[in-house]
Amino acid sequence: MQPVIFIFTFLFLVNTSYQHALNDKEVPEISSHTSAPGAGTGNTTQLRRNDDGHFYYFAFGSNLLTERIHINIPTAQFVSIGHLQNYTLEFYGNSSIWHGGVASIDRRRGAKVWGCIWKVPNSFASALDRQEHSYRRLDVDITQPLSYHRRNVRCRTYQYKNVEVGKQRPSPRYKHVIVTGAQQHHLPDSYIERLKKIKTNAEVESK
Repeated sequence: MQPVIFIFTFLFLVNTSYQHALNDKEVPEISSHTSAPGAGTGNTTQLRRNDDGHFYYFAFGSNLLTERIHINIPTAQFVSIGHLQNYTLEFYGNSSIWHGGVASIDRRRGAKVWGCIWKVPNSFASALDRQEHSYRRLDVDITQPLSYHRRNVRCRTYQYKNVEVGKQRPSPRYKHVIVTGAQQHHLPDSYIERLKKIKTNAEVESK
């Protein structure tokens, strides 16, 4: 029970810090889509923005956790897990909210980034852009596993913009939220083990 209480308490503090940050300065809305290299359109279900007033969003960082994404998008619905082919998970920058590097995706042939596909009302599109204001928006094809008929779903996702700042380790709390979200939605065991092995900024390199 204590880990659950810890997560809810920490997410409340994160949301409070985030709202204060928005109040302190205006965050510009992201206004354009970019198709990721290799995203392709073959045999893809075009679900990014559809006629029922929703779009599909691929989360691979803190928004893996239901309680986290529901802070800003309370009506987001989990659709399935899936993976982004030829990309790898990396961490950049130094978030004042998470106190360390934050998750992003980099091109790498043969690699996979696993995550969650969320169905998000169009009315929350700007809220998601504001949450991800340090990122650029991408349109990507996410492959669902065989248990979900293995179709490709066209999704919105986000990639860290200012990679010039360099890669940085995530904080233990940020890593904990990502791992907990991955476990919550039953991402592949091998991928969860990879997440658990990510070094945090609380760890000191042995000499």
